[in-house]
Amino acid sequence: MAEDGAIPPHYPLTELPGAGYKQRTKRNVIDSDGTLVIYFGDVRRTDRFTMIGAAAFHDANWWAIAFDETS
Repeated sequence: MAEDGAIPPHYPLTELPGAGYKQRTKRNVIDSDGTLVIYFGDVRRTDRFTMIGAAAFHDANWWAIAFDETS
């Protein structure tokens, strides 16, 4: 189940039963080819978890692009 309703059956996905945000993020990082975080100003706590807590810990590829407010 997605946040906006049922996922169509033509997508081969397996739900993580009872998984919270951190567990889903960790699994997404592990299963992906890389993680890209684009941010303005300070990186939010949730983005830090994505970049550092999951990607770096699992030796996954990750990139962060920072934009300032004048860009």
